[in-house]
Amino acid sequence: MKQEDIRRQLIRAIDVSGKSIFALARESGVGYASLHALVNDGADVTLSTLSKLANVLDLELIKRRNR
Repeated sequence: MKQEDIRRQLIRAIDVSGKSIFALARESGVGYASLHALVNDGADVTLSTLSKLANVLDLELIKRRNR
C-alpha cells in the first residue's frame, strides 16, 4: 500500500471519529502542528505517529500478505 493511501485512510478515520485535531493531539500525544499538517497540507506520517493515532482511533495496523 502506498503511503498516500495510508494517509487518505487515516484522514477518513479522523473524519469518521468526529474528533477535532486538538482532541486527537491531546489524546494521542502527537503534536497539534503535526496533525494539522497531516490533515491539511498532505504532510507525511511516521510509523510512530500512525501507531499513536491508530490507538486513539481504535484502528488496527496489520501487515498484508505479499501478493
